[in-house]
Amino acid sequence: MDGTTGRRVEARRNSRRRPATHETLDAARGRFEFVETAEPPPQAPSAYDASNIKQGATIVPHVLALIARQSKAPRPGWMRIRTQVSRHRPWSGVASQSGWVPTAWVRPVHTSPDLLPYMAMREPPHAIIPVDQDGAVHRHPGQACRLWRELDEIYDAYRGRGRGTPETLISQFDFAAKLSAQPLKRRQGRRMVLYPSSADIMRAARTHAGVAVVDATLYWFAVQSEAEAGYLVALLNASCLRRAFAECKESGRDFHLHPWRKVPIPRYDRKNRTHRRLAELCGAAEYIVASTVEDELSDRPSLGQPGLSKAARETLQDSKEGREIERLAARVLPKQAS
Repeated sequence: MDGTTGRRVEARRNSRRRPATHETLDAARGRFEFVETAEPPPQAPSAYDASNIKQGATIVPHVLALIARQSKAPRPGWMRIRTQVSRHRPWSGVASQSGWVPTAWVRPVHTSPDLLPYMAMREPPHAIIPVDQDGAVHRHPGQACRLWRELDEIYDAYRGRGRGTPETLISQFDFAAKLSAQPLKRRQGRRMVLYPSSADIMRAARTHAGVAVVDATLYWFAVQSEAEAGYLVALLNASCLRRAFAECKESGRDFHLHPWRKVPIPRYDRKNRTHRRLAELCGAAEYIVASTVEDELSDRPSLGQPGLSKAARETLQDSKEGREIERLAARVLPKQAS
């Protein structure tokens, strides 16, 4: 820190030779160039109440939750599935499980590795999510499904014995009510905004509420209209606001609720022409990203979220729609835009 101006400085290495790890700062100083950074963007709470933004549910362990294979069942209303294996101990020692579950329990799951700027992957993983006929979390799923009773017995045998450890598999999924807080039944017009709990760069997408479950690697926010969701997604993905979102973090790569407590995003106003236009442009950006992802995966089928996100951002940056989003985002949050 510069004690006189209070401004931070950052060091950028000169390309002549990389300093060795054993060199002192004084010895290597000649190979650094010191430049002043811009003042950090001002921070203030958003008009959106952070208490309404929720973290997703703990849909783990995968060997008792995520589905590796499913088949259409000859039994009406039922589906035969096989679970994925888990990578982490002690669950890595548990074999994949198979059996019958109610078809209504097989739900897509949104996760951070499947979330791109402006879109969630079209084929997300599926999980066993016990829901009752009212669309609420089933409190006694073992009474309705034999396989669940078997999964619950495995969970009890391998789970930790700490005081805070959930005692049943359904209470693990619904720890701190993070599953039951989610809309588990589709409602007309309702949309959800998704963004990662941690990442290097903010990314967000909108989706229909009640169609899929959100896991703990993401945060979600239910809104009343497609337009409001589009407005928020356009702002969260705007590259001119990237530094403002990066500066809102308090440690490492974690976003959590900090964007809503430190970036003053105004509430969507359908009478505001800029807000409405951002919502419209979100739809165009979604189409551009979807086309880009399709092209990239046809050439490189194994390309993951970081590579696909990078390609999506580069394509948007070169599009007139992407440039207009940047211009309007800077109008909505001029002091935070860079």
